Amino acid sequence: MATFTCFDCGKEKEESTKGGTGYASLPGGNKVCYECCAERDRIYMRDNGQTALYLVKNDKGQYEVTNWPGSLRIPINSIRKGRHNIARVQYHVRFTFEGAAWYGVQTGDNTQIIRCRQYK
Repeated sequence: MATFTCFDCGKEKEESTKGGTGYASLPGGNKVCYECCAERDRIYMRDNGQTALYLVKNDKGQYEVTNWPGSLRIPINSIRKGRHNIARVQYHVRFTFEGAAWYGVQTGDNTQIIRCRQYK
């Protein structure tokens, strides 16, 4: 099986054969393992107070927000379905990240992308 060395943690990892590569590619060709992708996303959320994530249902049928590879998973506290003038529906979620209150909005049923912000 093919391997790669993670640019962030320096560990040698195996490439995945389950639909994903097991790494993200950075500009310049460096590779970052999914665990380090989650840490990069956490840092970005802390520093910027906003991010784009994905609203998904987990194996138990409960909603959560997650990053692209699924290595960062945050359960939501509440979800509310509203109306949107163009996309017809909009989902509003609230969740807690590192003790801080966050909210997210997903517009339409044909996407999982949810724009998230920390409450000020």
